[in-house]
Amino acid sequence: MTGVTVAELEPLTMLCIQTKSTFCEVTVPRSPLARVLVRGGRFFTELAEARFGGSSFVGSCVKLTWSGVWPHLELHALDEWIVTSRVQSISILSITAAYGHV
Repeated sequence: MTGVTVAELEPLTMLCIQTKSTFCEVTVPRSPLARVLVRGGRFFTELAEARFGGSSFVGSCVKLTWSGVWPHLELHALDEWIVTSRVQSISILSITAAYGHV
């Protein structure tokens, strides 16, 4: 299954995640922490800090700090767990790819 582990990403890497019902941007401020900045969808209309929980099949088998195509993405913010619709695609945008070596 195609996916990405947050702890393995370079700082300031952005994930563009398309779910079945929405699009969101997830920025990793620094690795290997599971804290991320999220914008998109009805829960994150403005940029907000969240904990990147991982992927699940709603109620079973969470793969921590990993997200892939097909499972649901789980984020913890505002004192609750937010579970997205199924992930359709993930694009990785690295700060070094956009601006060269920093």
